[in-house]
Amino acid sequence: MSEKLLELKTGDFLKELAADTAAPGGGSVAALQGALGCALLEMVLGLTLKSAKYAQNHKKAAKLLLAVRELDAFFQSAVDADSSAFESVMKAYGLPKDTEEKKSRRTLEIQEALKGATAVPYSVLLKIQEATILALEISQFFNTSTASDLGSAIAALQAGAESALLNVKVNLGSIKDEAFVEKHHTEGERLLKEIQENIETLLVRVKRSI
Repeated sequence: MSEKLLELKTGDFLKELAADTAAPGGGSVAALQGALGCALLEMVLGLTLKSAKYAQNHKKAAKLLLAVRELDAFFQSAVDADSSAFESVMKAYGLPKDTEEKKSRRTLEIQEALKGATAVPYSVLLKIQEATILALEISQFFNTSTASDLGSAIAALQAGAESALLNVKVNLGSIKDEAFVEKHHTEGERLLKEIQENIETLLVRVKRSI
């Protein structure tokens, strides 16, 4: 598809997602969940900046808003990046294998494409960790009238993190580079654990504000 996924109307995007094609799929959704979480964090910060009640924290909120917007832009780009990476995998599997030379070339291309398809959701997981760290800062001074929005942001980030790790793992099963597999499996689990710990703290703070 030449048109960017997030430039589609919502209904058209959902049709693309629901279609009996492999992409866009779970990896793009993981990135979208990250973007949705960040968009809500931007809303929380914007309404904090808008309120005179929180004037003493406006400078901090403005700085965090810039950081969250950068993450949001990353996640939005990752929606298409994940789809493109998976299409590269499918293209590699479609390479000819009628000679030993072509077969070896095909195997190499598949392995490289699988690593590329792993890199996107893994980077989404990394960025979601960063987003939860920013959310922890936000939760210390935010406009409490947006507590449910902050909670919804957290829920979206959690879903994105879990989805991203699943999309990392599904590729690792076909990658032959043991060091690559071990690194991404171990680090992926560690990142998810840290994200979940951050989310638990955030949810406690949100519930206190509701």
